[in-house]
Amino acid sequence: MYHQHLHRFVFGVVDTNKVVSNEFKKSGSKVYILKTKYTEELIPDFEDLKENYEIIHK
Repeated sequence: MYHQHLHRFVFGVVDTNKVVSNEFKKSGSKVYILKTKYTEELIPDFEDLKENYEIIHK
């Protein structure tokens, strides 16, 4: 069985002192930076990505 998921990724370069987000619900909210390996064709290494997700969801 396949599950469909919609993931939204937005990124850019910005001065971190000027970042404002309505996604932070309270003081102490966590931000994760995922460094995922890519293939020569610039496709994410899905095994590496899966390991990153598992780290976040512990």
